[in-house]
Amino acid sequence: MFAQMKISKKLPALMVMIAIISAVITGMISYNIAANSLEDESKNKLLALEKSRQTALEYYLHSIESDLISLTNNDMVVDGLTAFEESWDELQDPEKRLKELYIEKNPNPLGEKEKLDRADDNSAYSASHGHYHPWFRELLQKKGYYDIFLVNHEGKVVYTVFKENDYATNALTGKWKDTGLGHVVQKVLNNFKKDEIAFEDFAPYAPSNGAPASFIAAPIFDQAGEKHGILVFQMPIDRIDKVLDVSEGMGETGETYLVGKDLLMRSDSRLSKEPTILKTKVDTLAVEKALKGENGIIQQKNYTGKESFAAYSPLTFHGVNWAIIAEKTIDESLKGLGEMATYITIAVIVLCVGVSLLGYFAIRGLLHEIIRSSKILIAASNGDLNMRVTNLTRKDEIGEMQQAVNQLLDRTEAFTREAGAALKYAARDEFFRIILPEGLNGSFARRAEIINDGLKAMEEKTRTFETNAASMGQNIREVVQTVLSTVTEMQASAQSMTETAQRTSTQSNDVADAAQTSAHNVENVAAATEEFSASINEVTSQVQRSAELSQTAVDRTKVADQTIHTLSEAADRINQVVSLINDIADQTNLLALNATIEAARAGEAGKGFAVVAGEVKSLSNQTAKATEEIVQQIKAMQAATHDAVDAINIVSKTIVEVEEAGGVISDAVQQQAAAVTEISASVQEGVKGVSTVAEIITDVAEGANSTSAAAEQITAASNDLQERAVGLNTALDEFLKAVTKEKDLDKLV
Repeated sequence: MFAQMKISKKLPALMVMIAIISAVITGMISYNIAANSLEDESKNKLLALEKSRQTALEYYLHSIESDLISLTNNDMVVDGLTAFEESWDELQDPEKRLKELYIEKNPNPLGEKEKLDRADDNSAYSASHGHYHPWFRELLQKKGYYDIFLVNHEGKVVYTVFKENDYATNALTGKWKDTGLGHVVQKVLNNFKKDEIAFEDFAPYAPSNGAPASFIAAPIFDQAGEKHGILVFQMPIDRIDKVLDVSEGMGETGETYLVGKDLLMRSDSRLSKEPTILKTKVDTLAVEKALKGENGIIQQKNYTGKESFAAYSPLTFHGVNWAIIAEKTIDESLKGLGEMATYITIAVIVLCVGVSLLGYFAIRGLLHEIIRSSKILIAASNGDLNMRVTNLTRKDEIGEMQQAVNQLLDRTEAFTREAGAALKYAARDEFFRIILPEGLNGSFARRAEIINDGLKAMEEKTRTFETNAASMGQNIREVVQTVLSTVTEMQASAQSMTETAQRTSTQSNDVADAAQTSAHNVENVAAATEEFSASINEVTSQVQRSAELSQTAVDRTKVADQTIHTLSEAADRINQVVSLINDIADQTNLLALNATIEAARAGEAGKGFAVVAGEVKSLSNQTAKATEEIVQQIKAMQAATHDAVDAINIVSKTIVEVEEAGGVISDAVQQQAAAVTEISASVQEGVKGVSTVAEIITDVAEGANSTSAAAEQITAASNDLQERAVGLNTALDEFLKAVTKEKDLDKLV
């Protein structure tokens, strides 16, 4: 469709398309560059922020180390530990007593127990507490630690600022030995060296109601340089969160947090209203890489399932590995892309319109000149060679094209004029006029030379033709005479063919009728054989059904025979039981007789026993009669069973004979079926053969008719050929007369 458009429409459309494509490509490239720049900027900011938080956290942790080392050498700490340890030993059951004084009887509410400077028990411990506690409390509040512990070299927690349940316990042997406090104290005691620091990662701490707690500790030496005790800080979660929680540049979704090797947070997320430390699991690729010691930035789904940029790096503090992660969602990081895309789209549209208008006005002048030249060429193609392009003022390629058009028309007009004159003379059989090559060049000159050579060849051919025409005329006249003689012979042969074809057609019709009658009779035989075959198939089916029923009857007689044998065996067992019952009845009768004799000897006292004995005897007699009847019935049943067995055997043999006979019948029927099938096949072949004969006879009849028709056509063709030969002879005479008299070219044509 585009190829069929006129250039006046095609060029503006092409210009608009190029402008649109160029603008769109420019816009896409600009958008991609801007998007990549924005993404790189977001990543760099996130990396810088993560690095700054890492540096700040490391600085803060090092400041805690410095405080810890400095305080272990501070006189207030050393002297305080000495005072608390000495006064501890003066108390009876120090753990119970100190908890009673500073926790249970402390007038301050829970969470504010540190406000009590000293208890009113006038003990040396309380005096020491009143002297040192305000200093430690001020230190805690200034540095922001959660709690400060003084532990002696035996693990006794002789002092804490905050006074929780770990106060006045033993960190090595007490109930909190398996907590972070117990672990960090044990680490210091295992490596009790000056300025050596032990650290325990965050874990739930029961004395602080299960809140996450981390501990850092260092050994304390006395003035003589001997082992004295341990100074322990409970790490401040809020201070760590404050170091990490920088909202500037993080927007609404950005945050920085710590993750431990168990993939649980070690800080509270600023985006969560609930504490996340040791509660929120962060199983992401950034955490995995950071815990392996790698650093960098990747795109991933954060722990809330949102696509984010994540900057990561490892942080190791006294053997504890953490991952520090700075994250920000991609939507927020690249939120400027939407506005940028709008601006780019507007710019693309403006660019498209501007370039399209500029291109339209730029090509409008070109199109005008091209259309002028096009009209001249169209007129030339329609045969008008007189028009020329005028007002040739352009010096560019369009002007050169217009000059070339005029030159082409000039040479074309000159060539056609010269060629027309030469052909006009050639039509009058005058070949002296040729095309003059002056002013012609290139293809025009070559074509002029070809035409001139052609005119010379035509002159030679014309002379040769006149000479040969006379000779050819005589030869053709002889051929025409031969054709006329042959036509006469063809007419006679055609008449003979017509008579023969008529006789053949009559005889073939008689044969075809006889073949049709035979085919009908053979088809009747085929139908009968098919019906007979179907009957045989039905007989075969019934014989097979009889065989199946016979087999079923044999199987059932076998089952009945087995059942009757089982009944016979049961009857034998019943007979044995009846014999046993009969023996018992005889013995019972004998016992009853003995009992009657004994009752008679007993006199009056044995009358009752005699009556019973009589009843027993009567029952035994009845039992004997009953068993006798049972025996008779069983014998009758056994006799019937034997008769049934004999009858079943006879039936079984008879069924087997029937089955064998059925097999013989089935074989015979199958043989008959095979024979009938062969007969049917033969009959079908006969039908096909008769049909084939009928078809052949029909073909013969049709061939005879065709031969008759062909003979008639030959007769007609020979008559026509005779007429045409006479006409050809006449035309040849006229042609030879025209050639010999040198008539003009118009009559020849």
